[in-house]
Parts: sequence; C-alpha cells; structure tokens
Amino acid sequence: MICIYQRRWSVELLIWERKSGLGLGQHQVNRNEDWIEKSFGMAIPAYLFLLWASSSEILPGHCWSIFQRQHNLRLQVIIQQVGHKMELRIKKRRKSA
Repeated sequence: MICIYQRRWSVELLIWERKSGLGLGQHQVNRNEDWIEKSFGMAIPAYLFLLWASSSEILPGHCWSIFQRQHNLRLQVIIQQVGHKMELRIKKRRKSA
C-alpha cells in the first residue's frame, strides 16, 4: 500500500504544480465554458514559452520546478530592464556633458 501511495504522490505533486503554477486550478471556480477555454488557451502557451525561455537551465535527469522557472525568468527580465535603463541614463549624461 505504501509503495502505491509513493508512486501516486509524485503524480499528485506534478498535477498540483501545474495547476498552481499555471493558474489552471482557478478554472473550476467559473462554469462559463468559453472563459475556461480562453484561459486554457492562454495558460498553455505561457507554460510553453516559460519552458522555451528556460530550456538551457532544465537539465535532463534533474528535477526542476515551474515556480523556480517563473522566478528565474522574472529575475532575468528585471535585471535586463534595469541594465537597459542604466545604459540609457549613462548615454544621456554623456551627451549632456
């Protein structure tokens, strides 16, 4: 019985992570089929983009988390945005000097 539950637990974690990470669990709240279809239509491409954007960080045979991938992508975007703004400020000061 314990072996069966251990196998099931990893599947439960995978489902929980996908539902929570993609917001797919929220679809059960609203019964409007059109809204649910559009939400899935947005969540799945977003998930695929996340996988594509972090594909170099996902190593075969190693565990990874959608939450960690989301965090890393946000961090990369913020770092690039700050770097870009700093470059613009430096260029502006050089022109005015």
